[in-house]
Amino acid sequence: PAKYGILPEILPASRLVKANGTVEMLTLVAILAGNIAGSKIIDHLPALTCYAILLAIFGLSTALNVAMVRTPNDPSVQLRRSVGEFCSHGVSLISSPRLGRVLLGTTLFWICGAVMKMNFQPFGLKTLQLPDNTAIALLGLWLSIGVMIGSLLAGQLHEVGDLRATRRYGIGLAVFVTALGVSGFIPALLAMKVQIPVLGPQVLPIVLLLIGAGILAGVFLIPLNAALQAESDPEKLGKTIATQNFLENLAMSCGGALVLVATKSGATAPHIFLGLAALLVLAITFLRFPPRAEAQPQPTP
Repeated sequence: PAKYGILPEILPASRLVKANGTVEMLTLVAILAGNIAGSKIIDHLPALTCYAILLAIFGLSTALNVAMVRTPNDPSVQLRRSVGEFCSHGVSLISSPRLGRVLLGTTLFWICGAVMKMNFQPFGLKTLQLPDNTAIALLGLWLSIGVMIGSLLAGQLHEVGDLRATRRYGIGLAVFVTALGVSGFIPALLAMKVQIPVLGPQVLPIVLLLIGAGILAGVFLIPLNAALQAESDPEKLGKTIATQNFLENLAMSCGGALVLVATKSGATAPHIFLGLAALLVLAITFLRFPPRAEAQPQPTP
């Protein structure tokens, strides 16, 4: 709620798409820095040293949080009533003809991200034959670079509430994920490795496919986030963001369960990519957004 809920409070609605793109980009920069640096230190330092570094980072984070200006407490907010409001507001959002589909779209993004991240380890080790954790972590780098590019492009291409291209972006993402899965069965493509300074050996076709998938994922997500913030009840924005986060974390947990079941059933990493692409296509068939006016009728006097 703090990350996304604050944007409509400090910015006009017309700037929400660009603001969401910037926030998403900075978030991914932070994730990438931790992912790649963590892989580097675990490959070269003892485990206890790695944990000490992690605790130091958490300590710095805690200190920065303590230094923040506190939001005034609202004594009228009570846990039992707040939970009830959260549940009723969540039901109304999910049942909304437009915002319910927006939530489906954002949830789909995160389930896709979770499955891909979990699948990178077996894909890198067994399919791409990458040498170490650092090389495997770089698979996430290429995907995230694409998401950052897509996040910035979304702010330039779309106004707030413009979701006309969302389904096309989703189908394009499914195409790239399908290509990732198919490439795992083509030895000639997997042999096209390039040596990137500092980063080491990488499979060029996979790098390009991951960047392309990330770009489409970014332009898919950012307009959805902005629409949810701009079109939901401003008095219940915190509950809206909380509902979004709850559904997205639930979806990521389901994604983990799907990967577990698929792996236990004998599916390889390319098979999991192909299954994810099929799931994307199936879900995107439901992403037909009604016009905004239909989603938010004016209350009768």
